[in-house]
Amino acid sequence: MNFVSELSLPYRVLYALAEENRGATSAWRVRILCVRDAIEHKSAIPAESSSKQLIKRMVANKQLAPIEGLKEVYQAVVPYASLCPVSAEVVAQEANPRAAISHLTALVHHSLSYELPDALHLTIAPPDTFLPAGTTPEDWLDATLPRSRRPSIILGREVQWSSTKDEWDFGFEIGMHEGLPIYTTDLERTLLEGMRSPSYCGGFKHVLECWVRALDEIEISKIVSYAEKFSQNILKQRVGFVLEALGVTHQKFDNWATKAARGSSAVLVAG
Repeated sequence: MNFVSELSLPYRVLYALAEENRGATSAWRVRILCVRDAIEHKSAIPAESSSKQLIKRMVANKQLAPIEGLKEVYQAVVPYASLCPVSAEVVAQEANPRAAISHLTALVHHSLSYELPDALHLTIAPPDTFLPAGTTPEDWLDATLPRSRRPSIILGREVQWSSTKDEWDFGFEIGMHEGLPIYTTDLERTLLEGMRSPSYCGGFKHVLECWVRALDEIEISKIVSYAEKFSQNILKQRVGFVLEALGVTHQKFDNWATKAARGSSAVLVAG
C-alpha cells in the first residue's frame, strides 16, 4: 500500500512540496500539484475553484501562511519546512515565474561578486521565453500561465525590476539556488548587462573585476554573439576594448572597430 496515497489531499500536497524541498509555494503551483495528484490517482481533474478552496483550508489549518505583500504566495509552516530555506530569489519565482535574477544578483549567483546586495535585481523575460521553473509543458496544456507581477519588496528586500525586448530573448538559463531551480541570466549575458548598466551591478570598477574573475569561464563566441544581438555599437566598443585589454582576440573585433563611434560619446564609462 502506498503510504502517500492514504493521506488526505492537503498532506499529499505538502508531501509533494517536501519532496522538492520547497519552503514556499504559490496558488498556481498548488494547482499544478493538485492536477498531478488527480492524474496519479486516476480521478477527475479538480476545478480551479477547488484548488483555491484547498489553499484556504490549508491556511486555516496553519499548514500554509501567506507571505506578506505577495498575492497568492505562501510559506509552508509545517515541520519539514524548517529545513527548507526560503530565500527572496526563490519566492520571486513563485510571485513572477517570468522573473530571472540578473545584474548584481546574478553576478553573486555566478560566484563573480563577493558583494552582499540589499536589493534583489530581476529581469522579466518575454512571455514565450520559458515555462515556470519546476514545471513541464504538460502541466500547462489546459492551464493559463500566471500573470506577471512586480512586487517592490520580497521578504524585506527591495526589488529592482528590468525588462527586455522580444529581440533580446537570449541568455537566460535555469540555475540552482538553495537546491531549487530558478531562472537567471547566464554568465555571458550577466557580464554584458554589467557593461550596459554598471550602476545596477555595483559600479563599473566592480564590473571590470568580475570580467577578470570570469575570464577563464567565458565563452567568447557567446559574448560576441550576444553583443551583436544587442545591436549597440558602443557596447561592442566597450566589450572589444575590455577583452583585448585582457589578452583576448576575435576576428569580429576589427569589424566592430570600423563601426566605432568617435568623439565624446565614445567613452568607456558613461558620465
